[in-house]
Amino acid sequence: MDLKKQAKQNFKTLCEYLESRNYKYRIEDDNIVFSFLGQDLNIELRFSIDEKRTLINLYSPLPFKIPAKSRKDMAIAVCAINWMLGDGSFDYDYINGSLCFRLTSVYRDSIISKNAFEYMLRLGTSTVERYNDKFFYISQGKMSLNDLAKYMMGE
Repeated sequence: MDLKKQAKQNFKTLCEYLESRNYKYRIEDDNIVFSFLGQDLNIELRFSIDEKRTLINLYSPLPFKIPAKSRKDMAIAVCAINWMLGDGSFDYDYINGSLCFRLTSVYRDSIISKNAFEYMLRLGTSTVERYNDKFFYISQGKMSLNDLAKYMMGE
């Protein structure tokens, strides 16, 4: 199967999965985008199909920027949280203060199942939901790195 055909089939399968779950989505620049209100903050999810590298990417940009005064602490917080994650990671741009969750799946010579999309969606959503408010509190100086460590250790 050629790469273009694989990418189109995976895109179609993802759309079918979202429609079967009654998720409202839109297509922006070849990204499938949808959002909803989490427990604390709005969560936006963006799926993209990278045909050249045969990757399916899930991105979830956090809806706030990290102020300059909090960026060093945020760098430490992102490293600590990423170390604990089994799949996916947070990407942090120290210069502009943006933060985004990223999860990637390779589909070379295969078509991704609806179950795989569900896994990506559930993992992405639960990970962002678990940490987005902590990142926000750290960015606002309302949570210390010690408080984050206690939260991560279940204290």
